[in-house]
Parts: sequence; structure tokens; C-alpha cells
Amino acid sequence: HVVAFAFAGSCLALFYAVGIDTYVNEGVFYVSNFKIKTLATGIIIAIILLQVSIEYMKSKQVKDRSLIPITISFRDDKVKAQALLDTGNSLKDPITKAPVVVVQFSVIKDMFPEKIQDLFCKYSNDTMSLITNIMNDNHNNFKFNLIPFKSLGEENGMLLGFKPDEILVDINGDKEVKNAIIGIYTNKLSSENSYEALLHPETLD
Repeated sequence: HVVAFAFAGSCLALFYAVGIDTYVNEGVFYVSNFKIKTLATGIIIAIILLQVSIEYMKSKQVKDRSLIPITISFRDDKVKAQALLDTGNSLKDPITKAPVVVVQFSVIKDMFPEKIQDLFCKYSNDTMSLITNIMNDNHNNFKFNLIPFKSLGEENGMLLGFKPDEILVDINGDKEVKNAIIGIYTNKLSSENSYEALLHPETLD
């Protein structure tokens, strides 16, 4: 059915484009001045459209299989997020060498004191100013890690991170991850809002 639909649609569009006369009589579609060259062109276009559609569906299926629910626990708070298993993610804390799970600030916002939340909101588009102001704030009880990175749209960036109590990865049942760092990303990770975190592959080992 998909092949027939693609073929028919391609041929019909081609008929209109090249000015071939078409009409419908009693439910039957008629074509006048029909040329074999036009049929061959329609078949080629249909095959190309079909291949593009199949590749798109395959990539979407792979992406959907790579989305994994996670739960982050810290002190008395727990938050859930949809994470994308990022096989290209090699980000680690430079001191502890723990894998870094990058999470949108909007998801974990309520885990922070109000003053820190305000700083993140104020400097959401200025990472260095954000880091400087938070590190200079001696009134918070949060211990942050500095994580250098060369991705997420920047060549030489810096993330603030912290160590959660645990991360539960929901893959064939909950898997508890304790040796991991949460890297805080102030912008959106997915333009389609399909995920809010990037899961380091080592968290599944």
C-alpha cells in the first residue's frame, strides 16, 4: 500500500508539473498523451521518496529505543527525566573520572536553594558569569564540580556539576547508579522536548 501510494502520488504530481491532461470519469482516472518517459520518471521519484521515508522511520525507531527514563535523587528530592542514551558522550569529571549525565536545569531546578535558582535563571545565557557568581557565593551549602567540555554547541565550555545521592536508570528494571555526576545544562537539550538529559553509556555498565 505504501509503495502504491508513493508511486501514484509521484506520478500524479509529475503529470500536473509537465502539463499532461488528466481527468476522472465514474471513478476511473484517465491520462491522455501519456509517455513511457513520464512513467519511468514517476517510478524513480517514488523510489527516492520511499527510501527517504524508510530511513526516517528507521532513525526515529532507533532514537525511540535510545530514550530511557531516569530518576535523580538528591537529599530529600527526587525528579524524573527522559534521557537519551548518548553513545558519543565521553564527558567525565576531571578529578573523580566519574561519568557525567547532562541534565537540563529546568528539570532539577527545585533541588537547589532559591538563591542558586535565581542565579541560574539570571545568567542562563552567560555560563562564565553564572559560574563566577555561584563560586563566589559563600552562603550556599552546595558543592559544585567544574566540568570542561567541547560539545553542546561550544568548543571550550564549562558546566557546573554536582554528585547526586543516586540515579535510577529504568532499563529492564531500575538500575542504581551511584558513581556519576550530574552536569547542569542551562538551555534545552532537545528542540522537540523529547528528552531532558544525556545519559553517559558507562552508567549502563
